Amino acid sequence: MAYSEFVRRLDDDALVALLRARPDLAAPSPSTLRSLAARASSRTSLERALAQLDLPTLQALEAVLGLEAQGHVVAAADVAAAVGASAPDDVAVVVGLLDRARALALLWTDEAGGLRPAPGLPEVLGTAAPGPDGRTHADPALTPPAPTGARAVPPAAVDDEAASAAVEAVRLVDTLLRAWQDAPPPVLRAGGLGVRDLRRTALALEVDEATAASVVELAATTGLVDDDGEDPPSYVPTTRADDWDEAGTTERWGMLAAAWASGRRTPWLAGTRDEKGTVRAALSADLGRGWVPRLRTQVLTALASLGPVAVRPDDVMADLAWRTPRAVPPDAAVVGLLHEAALLGATGAGALATPGRALLALLRGDAPGPVGAPAAPPADAEAVLAGVLRAVLPRPSTSCCSRATSPASSRAARPPNWRAWSTGPRTSSPAARRPPSASPRRR
Repeated sequence: MAYSEFVRRLDDDALVALLRARPDLAAPSPSTLRSLAARASSRTSLERALAQLDLPTLQALEAVLGLEAQGHVVAAADVAAAVGASAPDDVAVVVGLLDRARALALLWTDEAGGLRPAPGLPEVLGTAAPGPDGRTHADPALTPPAPTGARAVPPAAVDDEAASAAVEAVRLVDTLLRAWQDAPPPVLRAGGLGVRDLRRTALALEVDEATAASVVELAATTGLVDDDGEDPPSYVPTTRADDWDEAGTTERWGMLAAAWASGRRTPWLAGTRDEKGTVRAALSADLGRGWVPRLRTQVLTALASLGPVAVRPDDVMADLAWRTPRAVPPDAAVVGLLHEAALLGATGAGALATPGRALLALLRGDAPGPVGAPAAPPADAEAVLAGVLRAVLPRPSTSCCSRATSPASSRAARPPNWRAWSTGPRTSSPAARRPPSASPRRR
């Protein structure tokens, strides 16, 4: 039996699972199962499939390749022995890894019952030749590396610190809205916020410029600030800030957290230079990256697996390198996301807090209730997240800023010409991020 015949014999459930796990196989739609098999064994598709595999799965595949290259009829037990898995539980883990590889059509079973690699896999992955003892790997890497020198933190302390950070994040965004209502910064000709205006914003918020960039991007992602469409244009609060005015601290945090969960912005790149030497500006289109929600999920997953300990970025990087060794993210992106998580209150004392676990459930799509994909949070995500924060606050949330105390007093403090106005679709980056109900306020 050939590999193409193996693919042709997959039942409907197995085919659906394969296409979900390897979506590149479905675009464009293959005309026949034979063409699907050809696409699944192409170098490009194999590279994409391998990029999502963890270290123990790659080790198991390398062992299959090494054993087959020596003419063996490869069984699961042979692979377990080759990678050094001897305990019954470890052997069971290896068997599960091989089942997963078979479900991904990276392995298949021939008539003799032996495991065979997909065509092209040896060229893409490479083989691990067995040594004199028959081992292809010195030790099985069946579990993520443990953090080195990590300090255990009581969960209550983690949540307390996270709650304090969440309240502070709300205060910073509120301060930004008031500052930009009073003195709207201009939009750069190429789009984005100028370096001097970012520096002024940092001074107004009493934070460093990196944190100011994160706050600005978070407010824009939530739809609270945007280009006003005037000539010349400026950044001003939007009509969605009216909802912010009416909300309490936990509800405001829910707005920020739900937007951050699906956000595709990279504020840590603000102030760096692109390939042409141009400085990247906060709020510019150049800071958008489609892979951010996926990496955010991976970072929070790593924090969840590391447990209630104060981890360092290096610990998270080591965990991510175990989870996807062929697609290790840049250090700056991981550090940037950890900084954002701490700023928002998803983490506390260096560990994942209860609000962060709720965000991770949202990103994974397994939160209680109707939860959608990271790119489209459910309609009730803000309320769910607000409830999570409310539960971990040490006491009922009180005002963290002047406008949270009384919506009526907030409205009374507005200038007489404060009006919400609607604008048509804009092509600027902030407009693309703003919710449909948000339009710039007219000053």
